[in-house]
Amino acid sequence: MSNKHYVDGQHSLHELAHDAIISNSYFFGQKIRVDVRGEDVILRGSVNTYYQKQLAQEMVLEIDGVHSVQNEIEVNSVWNRDHGIQQKSVGRFYAVNSVPSWTF
Repeated sequence: MSNKHYVDGQHSLHELAHDAIISNSYFFGQKIRVDVRGEDVILRGSVNTYYQKQLAQEMVLEIDGVHSVQNEIEVNSVWNRDHGIQQKSVGRFYAVNSVPSWTF
């Protein structure tokens, strides 16, 4: 069964795109803004993972009437490919698995 959304004359493309994103629990607490120009949707804001960024884009592409999606969402975290660990740099703390150099 498809999760396609349809423009039904009562809901604008903007409403459908916005509702598709906010109704998904993966985006709880995330800041995503939806802009629509004709049949093109622009996503802006920030999320914590690349998966969330891609999921937002795919959900909007499922909406009947969307021609294209310009995904300008920023990802707040950094993926450490060497160790497979998601990490954020915070203040003066060191990232996971990094070794500070000390001079005495």
